[in-house]
Amino acid sequence: MRLFYNFKSNKLTRNGLLVLAIIIFCLSLIYLTTKVFIKVPDAQGLDFRFLWLAELGQTSIICVLGLVLILYGACQNYLILGIIGGYLLSIKPQIAIVILTALFFAGNHRIVIGTIVLITLALALAFYQTGISENITRFLTNLSAYSQEKINQPPDLTGLVHLIDYFLSIQVSSKIMAIFGIALGILCGFLISRCRTNTLIKLGFDRSKPNFFQIGSIILTVIATGFLMPMHVYDFVIFLPIVIASLYLPFRYSVWFIPGWMIILRANNLANITNFYHPQATNYFRGSLLISLTIIYLLIVSVLMVHNCFQNLRIKKISDFAD
Repeated sequence: MRLFYNFKSNKLTRNGLLVLAIIIFCLSLIYLTTKVFIKVPDAQGLDFRFLWLAELGQTSIICVLGLVLILYGACQNYLILGIIGGYLLSIKPQIAIVILTALFFAGNHRIVIGTIVLITLALALAFYQTGISENITRFLTNLSAYSQEKINQPPDLTGLVHLIDYFLSIQVSSKIMAIFGIALGILCGFLISRCRTNTLIKLGFDRSKPNFFQIGSIILTVIATGFLMPMHVYDFVIFLPIVIASLYLPFRYSVWFIPGWMIILRANNLANITNFYHPQATNYFRGSLLISLTIIYLLIVSVLMVHNCFQNLRIKKISDFAD
């Protein structure tokens, strides 16, 4: 709750978060820009092959930390944490493109610009090792090959691309979804800017109380990102921060989110039990259809909640924004 609440955090808490963020930032930087190998002789003992010295699984959990840090940095005006959070979030570009665009148009220009600079510096290490042209060529080649892999096809993805493929048998280009993502970020950015405490004070909001309208708008932004941008089932750990944030909303709002969270957390299990999934989906991503439909429900709930909060604020029902 302190993520969105206007308060002066103690120095120990802020320094602890900063140290933790720097450690994870350094570890992720090493993982993303270097390869650690050991040499192992083959069966004949003649040639050598290379193996990973260490293996890291899906990086979605790092994005969770990135989302928390960038929101904390934006809401508490902590620039360093916000920039590190943006860098960690960029591990999943389809998520970062919406969040960073939204924050930029919400007025958090320094965090977004700082994130871009940090990403550029990180890329400079790769450019220095293998050259700029070769890296760009490989990036474009990998980007093209990524969408051709079976697990990156619409049946194994979630959100709008999955539903279009399931109901209409049409595959939407990732480039088109990227454009939609930027448009969504701009729209959500303007919405968040209207939720700023300084803006709401003009309508009678008490600065000393939690800004539930802002919490709801951020929840809406993340849910809309999950609906519009192609993601995998395991990427929805990114919802964990807003699951927690939704519990701090007034009960008449938060209770409607709970069924959606429960379905998303156990989508694969429910899909296997009910045999309700995309016929072309692989076993690991059978929950994609349930998640895609559930996000529509959560999107409707969050839109109605934000709209209701704003309408109540306009008629001076401040009790909807504070306990």
